[in-house]
Amino acid sequence: MKGVIVYDVITKSLIFGTRNFDKVTNAAIHDEGRIFATTGQFANAVKAVAALDNKVGKASSAAINAVAKVTEGSRALNTVAKGVNWAANNVNPLLIGAAGYRVLVSDNKIKTLNREVFGMSAMFGVEALMKRGFQTAAWTKLLSKIPGAQNKIVAGIIQG
Repeated sequence: MKGVIVYDVITKSLIFGTRNFDKVTNAAIHDEGRIFATTGQFANAVKAVAALDNKVGKASSAAINAVAKVTEGSRALNTVAKGVNWAANNVNPLLIGAAGYRVLVSDNKIKTLNREVFGMSAMFGVEALMKRGFQTAAWTKLLSKIPGAQNKIVAGIIQG
């Protein structure tokens, strides 16, 4: 990961992770199905921070290595660490699973199914369009013209 992409991943992962965490912990919403996707999103944010080439990145990388060393001595902790890593690599399937969970626990399954199918389709559709837009030559050219490291960080945050 380099430059703008790192800040893009950090921003997206933290925003969506925080929103999902709120839905998991909010008693009025009661959406426990999102816990694994939320874990994966926060893990992605930490991995992206660790990729930064600065003191924060090096400290995050050291923390990840320390946690990995601790998990080596415990089968249970090693399994949890593998689960978190798997969740980080499979956020979208976990979000679909969470939608299925919401349908299963719903009192009005048809209405909830319709809402979830529309919501997931819209989310993945917009995400695909946004990714396509950020992969165009015009966007890459625009990013290359942005002067200064701080401005590139801001561009990465906006992209996220």
